[in-house]
Amino acid sequence: MDVTDVIRCPDCGHVQHAVIRDSYPFPTYLHDCEMCDYTIQESEWISVKDEEVPTHE
Repeated sequence: MDVTDVIRCPDCGHVQHAVIRDSYPFPTYLHDCEMCDYTIQESEWISVKDEEVPTHE
């Protein structure tokens, strides 16, 4: 089952929701930043569960 996480982009600092894909044999941590299109890989994944995700108005 896929899980949603809140992460910070290591390139621009934008806080956003990202999906950890349930894949075999290990989960996939790969996300394109919605602000700057930087591809965030597992080694750069920074969870920030205590921060709020900004809303787009």
